[in-house]
Amino acid sequence: MSSWRMAGLWCSSGGLPRIVRLAPSPDAISSVAPAPPWVGWAHGSAGVWPWPDDMDVDLNSRPGPAWLDDLGRRVRDRLLAVRHAPVIGHGDWESQNLRWQGHQLHAVHDWDSVVCLPEPAIAGAAAAVFTETGGPLEAATIDETDRFLAVYAGAAG
Repeated sequence: MSSWRMAGLWCSSGGLPRIVRLAPSPDAISSVAPAPPWVGWAHGSAGVWPWPDDMDVDLNSRPGPAWLDDLGRRVRDRLLAVRHAPVIGHGDWESQNLRWQGHQLHAVHDWDSVVCLPEPAIAGAAAAVFTETGGPLEAATIDETDRFLAVYAGAAG
């Protein structure tokens, strides 16, 4: 893992639990629904897929590979069965939305992606995208995702 990715891992995964701890409780604010589609498995529609934010099309009405719809259905069912209390957090924890002063998290952008979800879902979504800067081939590896979650768990207590 490159040094910038390692630094981003430790700073980023430690910053997100702090944001979650500082956020008000869900019942202290008005709704932040709906969640962005990439974490929108509880969208309330009959189909598997939430309405995308980058095109005007119902993905449930499009023919697609049966295996993908089956996988989406199974993942959605599993996520809907999670019984952790929801918390307020950032739903788009990509490095391109974070600004640093040295190794200290200084600012977090893209607050239209605030979500009210179980904390494991917020951490898991962040672990998959924290390396993203908007360029190609920047997805977190499985090892980086695992490290992010370990650091997150330690920082969250």
